[in-house]
Amino acid sequence: MLHLLRRYFGRYDQLPPGLFLLRVLLEQLLATLVVGLLAAWLGIPSKERTDAEIPRFAWHAIFLAPWPETLLLQMLPISLARVCGASRRTQMAVSTALFAMPHFALSPFTGLTAGLIGGFYFSFAYTHWRRHSLARAFWLTVAQHTLYNACVCGLVLLILRFAPA
Repeated sequence: MLHLLRRYFGRYDQLPPGLFLLRVLLEQLLATLVVGLLAAWLGIPSKERTDAEIPRFAWHAIFLAPWPETLLLQMLPISLARVCGASRRTQMAVSTALFAMPHFALSPFTGLTAGLIGGFYFSFAYTHWRRHSLARAFWLTVAQHTLYNACVCGLVLLILRFAPA
């Protein structure tokens, strides 16, 4: 199984930044959708937001959160793990766990979807680009995080707009 995952994610190694970003973003959104639908079906609780909270939440998620979260929850733990000689898998596991913790504090649903799925894909992107340069790893992960949050917020707003009252 590990061999299949390694081969699957190894396909990203030869992609240029733009194509990497697009493919990993689409895959991350699909994984979030599948896990989110399964979590909803299982009745895993989510944080309810009022209509008045949504614009502020979207602003925060798209414009404020990606760069400090990348700095504190990908760059810092992965750098420390690298200094300690940890494997890429261990670097990703540490970063994913740390990324998931504050998201689980919001709700179990958010922890599963944004925390674990997001944490995995952001740590994957960061460790991938870190082999090239620190700046590329940071800014491409921030870009991925920003685009992901914008897509999720857009989808939530669409669902709310067309959902029956």
